[in-house]
Amino acid sequence: MGRRIGSSIKEVELYKFRFKIRAGIDTGNWKRHGKKLLWACVKHRKRTLFVIDELPIFLKRMQDHDGNARRVDEFLSWLRGEFQQLGQDGPVLIVSGSIGLEPLVRRPGISDRINYLYP
Repeated sequence: MGRRIGSSIKEVELYKFRFKIRAGIDTGNWKRHGKKLLWACVKHRKRTLFVIDELPIFLKRMQDHDGNARRVDEFLSWLRGEFQQLGQDGPVLIVSGSIGLEPLVRRPGISDRINYLYP
C-alpha cells in the first residue's frame, strides 16, 4: 500500500481549462496520475504551461526522507521521459525554485536527468 504524499486536489480551473483529481496521490499511483494530467494538457486546444514551483525543495525533501537520491532520480527520469514522449504537442515545462537544482543533482551524479531543461 502506498504512502500518501499530499492532500488530494479536487478540482483546478483556470481560463476554461479544468482538470479533476479524485483519488489520493501516493507512492503507488503518482506516475499514472501525472501522466493523465500531462495528457489533459495535450488535449487542451491551446498549448499550456506546466509549472512546477520550488522543484529543488521538493526533491531535497525526497532525498532527505530516503537518505539517498534514488527517488529523486526516479522522479526526474520519469518527468524527462514523459515530456520527451509528448514532444512538441506537450505543455511547456517551467520549473523554478529558491535553491539551485543543478547542485542538488550534481552531487549524486544524476545531472543528466535535467540536461533537457534550459536555465
